[in-house]
Amino acid sequence: MISAAAIILAGTFGSLMLTGIAQLTELGFGVGVGILITAPVLAIRLVQACLPCGAGTSGGRARCTTTEASAEDREASQPVGNTS
Repeated sequence: MISAAAIILAGTFGSLMLTGIAQLTELGFGVGVGILITAPVLAIRLVQACLPCGAGTSGGRARCTTTEASAEDREASQPVGNTS
């Protein structure tokens, strides 16, 4: 999906090369090639970086968690005072 978006975006900027204006031709070529080079690299790195954070879960928000609760979390989960 990211690669398809990169190809479409590169094609859009690449269409600037058809204008015949030197500055737009250079801009279209440079940005188009830059997108095609960086998109696969960023897609691989971003997906790997976001997976441990739970970005693919159905919870809605991506949040990195650890397997062990901190001391503050353990204190907050303990009841305070007499509840009877």
